[in-house]
Amino acid sequence: MKTKILTLILSLLTSFSFGQNWNEMIKAVAADRGAYDQFGGSVAISGDYAIVGAWQENEDASGANTLISAGAAYIFKNNAGTWTQ
Repeated sequence: MKTKILTLILSLLTSFSFGQNWNEMIKAVAADRGAYDQFGGSVAISGDYAIVGAWQENEDASGANTLISAGAAYIFKNNAGTWTQ
């Protein structure tokens, strides 16, 4: 009997989720994004600025120079709730 009550209590406790609900507020992407660049692999935010890494970026901003997995860092600024690169 005690086992059944304990099992019931534990099942009720685990059925309630106290986790946070996350909603997408913004989708930030690189202007020169490409498949497999790994954009967002690292992110640092300070005040109104965010630096986002893409460790497998292969091209410079013009797309003219390539180097396999050279990587890149993109800087975004928050202007009144809008993040711009």
